[in-house]
Amino acid sequence: MEQHAGIEEMFPEEVFDRAFYLADNPDVKAAGVDPWVHFTTYGHREGRIWSAAARPVAPALRAWAARLPGDARTPVLDLLRLVPAEHRSSLLSDAGAWQTLHQMVHPTIYRMQELVAAGALEPGDPDPEADPGSETIDAGAAVLAAGRDESVDDVLADFLVDGVHRGLRPSALFHPEWYTEAALRELGSGPDGHPLFHWLAVGYPARVSPTPLFDEDFYRRTHGDMANVKGWAFDHFVNHGCYETFRVPSTVLNQRLGHGRHSRPHRIPIVADMILAEERLEDIARTSALEERAMLAQRLRSRLDDPVMRELVERAYEIEPMIRRPYTARRVSLAPVLSHASDLFERAEALRRSLPVSRVDNVVVVPHVRMAGSARVAGAFVRTLHDLDTTGRTLVLTTDLNEFQRPDWFPEDVLLVDIAEVARELPEEARVRLLLDVVRGLQPRRVMNINSGLGWVLYTTFGRQLSAIMDLHAYLFTWELDKHGNKGGYPVRAIQECLSSLTSVIVDSKPLHDELTWRYGHSSRLADVFRLVYTPAEYLEHIDHSQVLASRRQEGRVLRAFWAGRFDRQKRFDVVVDVATMLPDLEIWVWGRRVLGGSDIDFADLPPNIKLQGTYQQFDDLPVESCDFFLYTAEWDGVPTILIDAAARGVTTVASAVGGVADLVTEETGYPVTDALDPAAYVAAIEEMVASPVEAARRSGLLRKHARSLCSRETFARAMSVALRLEGEPTALTQETPR
Repeated sequence: MEQHAGIEEMFPEEVFDRAFYLADNPDVKAAGVDPWVHFTTYGHREGRIWSAAARPVAPALRAWAARLPGDARTPVLDLLRLVPAEHRSSLLSDAGAWQTLHQMVHPTIYRMQELVAAGALEPGDPDPEADPGSETIDAGAAVLAAGRDESVDDVLADFLVDGVHRGLRPSALFHPEWYTEAALRELGSGPDGHPLFHWLAVGYPARVSPTPLFDEDFYRRTHGDMANVKGWAFDHFVNHGCYETFRVPSTVLNQRLGHGRHSRPHRIPIVADMILAEERLEDIARTSALEERAMLAQRLRSRLDDPVMRELVERAYEIEPMIRRPYTARRVSLAPVLSHASDLFERAEALRRSLPVSRVDNVVVVPHVRMAGSARVAGAFVRTLHDLDTTGRTLVLTTDLNEFQRPDWFPEDVLLVDIAEVARELPEEARVRLLLDVVRGLQPRRVMNINSGLGWVLYTTFGRQLSAIMDLHAYLFTWELDKHGNKGGYPVRAIQECLSSLTSVIVDSKPLHDELTWRYGHSSRLADVFRLVYTPAEYLEHIDHSQVLASRRQEGRVLRAFWAGRFDRQKRFDVVVDVATMLPDLEIWVWGRRVLGGSDIDFADLPPNIKLQGTYQQFDDLPVESCDFFLYTAEWDGVPTILIDAAARGVTTVASAVGGVADLVTEETGYPVTDALDPAAYVAAIEEMVASPVEAARRSGLLRKHARSLCSRETFARAMSVALRLEGEPTALTQETPR
C-alpha cells in the first residue's frame, strides 16, 4: 500500500491518458479494470507508459522493469524521483523531450565510461584494432563488451537502473558542468538534482544548449538548409546533424565533422568518435579534453560581451567597419583526405580547350548576365571598351551562373566563356584556381571585375602576383546592410585586402567614392585609385515625361505610381505595401520578382490598390505615360540603373535619399525621402508632389537635364579611358606618396 500511495502522490494524474492506456494495453481493457487503478497498482511496476508522449522511452522502461526484482520493481517511480517535482507534469507530457533523450543516447560513450570506471581500460591506451585513417570505425568499438552492437533501449535502461546513480552520462552531447553553468546564466537557477533530468524538464523547453560543442546561431548561419527547419536547431543536430559529415556545429568546433557529404550510421555520432579519440579518458563521465577546449574558448569569447568592450567596438566601427566581421569564426581546415587536384586539372584542361582564343587584351569578370543592374553596367563597360580599344580583343567570363539573358547589352562580336558550369560543385578554393588558370593563360593587359564574388576572391588571394603582369580593376556599386544594420559587402570586406594591387576602382556614386577615399586613401596614390564614374543613361533624345503628372492631374485621372525592382530586403517592398495601405486612392503598378530572398511579404494578401504586372525587359517597356510618378524605396543603394532610366526621361520621382540616389534626386529635381523606412515620409512627399503639379513638372524637367549631363556616354567613355590607362604598360601599385 505504501508503494501505491507513493506513485499516486508523485505521479500527476492529469497527465495520465486513460484512453491511450486502454488502447496500448488490450489486456487491461479486456479485464475491465479502471486504467488509472491498474497503472498505479501494477502498470508502473511493469514499465507501462502513461501516454503517447512516453513512447520513445517505452522499451527502456520495460527493460528497466525486467531488471528489477520483486518489490524493487518501480521504474516509473524511480524516474519520477529524478525529475524536479514542480516540473513533473510538463515533462511527463513532453513528447519532444523524451524523443530527444532517446536520440541522445550514444552507446559507445556510455560503455566507455563503464570500462574506465571498472579499470578495464588504462587511461590513454589507444584502441589497437582501430584504423586511425578510417572515418567509419568507432574508436571505442574494440573495447565494448564482447563487441556487442547494442540497442539504445538497452543502454538507456542500464543508465536509468545504474549509471544515473553513479554519475555517468548517456550522451556525447550532454556535459553536466556546462549545462549547470548555462542554466545559472540563462535561467537564473541551476539543477538541484540530476542535471540531465533538470535539462529535460527545464533547459530543453527553454532551449539551453547542454553541450559546449553546439551553437544555435552559428549552426543556422553556417548551413543554408536550416532556413527551412522550424523549431530548435539543436533538435536537428541531435537527430541528423551530428551524423552528417558536412556539418559544423559551433565556432569552437569550427571544422566540418568529416569529408564529403554523407551520413554516418545512427548511434555513432562523429563528435563521440572525436571525444573517444582523445588521449586521456579517465574523466570521461564528467568531461573530455575536446569539451574542455570548447568551454575555454566559449568563456574567452564571452569577454566580447563586456559593456566596455562593446563601447570600444562601436567607436572602432566608425573608423573600420570590418571590426565587426566576420560574424562567424575564421576556420582552420584539416588537410583533406581526398584531394580535388585531379578533378581540377581535368576541368581546367576542358576549359582551356573551350576557349575561343589563346590570348586577349581585356578580361571582364562578371557573375552572370541576367536582368540586373550590374550586368547592364558590364554591358555598357564592354561596349565602351570595344569603342576605345578598337584593336584589342575582350573576353567576358561568367563565374557564378550560366546565364546570358541580355546579349543586346553587349557588342555582337563579344567573346563569352562560362566558368560557372565548368566549376559547378567544386569548392571555392578549386574554383578560384580555375579562374586563375584561365586569366593567367589568356595573358590580358587588364582585368575588370564587375560584381563577381569569385573575382574578388581571385583579387584577395592572388592579386599581388597578378598585378605584376597585368592591370587589375574593379567596379563597386554599394555596400550592403546586414540584418543588424552594419555595413558589409565588397566595399568593406574585399577592397581592403587587395587595394594595393588594384590600378583603379570604379565607383558609381559620390557618397561611396567619398567614403572609400576617406577610409582607404591614406596616400595620394591610393586616393587616386578610386574613380567616380556614373553609369551612362540609355534613352532616345526626344523622350520627355516631365509633364505627365501635370497632364494626368488636369484630366482627373486616377493617381497612379509605378514601382519596379527586386522583391528583396534591400528594395523594401514592405514600405510600398505600407504606403498603399495609407493611401488607398493611390494605385501602384508593380513590376518585379524575388531574386536574393530576405523578404517576408505575403503576395497573396496585398492591398487591393497594388497591381502586380510581372517582369519587364527594358525601361521603355513600362507604360510610363499611364503613371503619374516613379516610386523608389531602397534602404541602401548606389545609383540604380532604373533610376537613371527614369531620370533621363524626366519621370517625376519620389525616392529614398540613400547612397547614390541623392546624386540624382534632390529637392530641386524630385522628391527625396530622407527617412527611407518611414512610410509616412513617402506619403508626405507624394502629397506635396500632388499639391503642385506645375512644381513637379519643373523639378522633373531639371531631373531630366541633370541626369543626361551627369550620366552621359561621352563622360563615361572619357573617364574609362583615363581609369583603364589605355595608353602605356600595366604598372602595379608599388610606391605611394603621402598626402
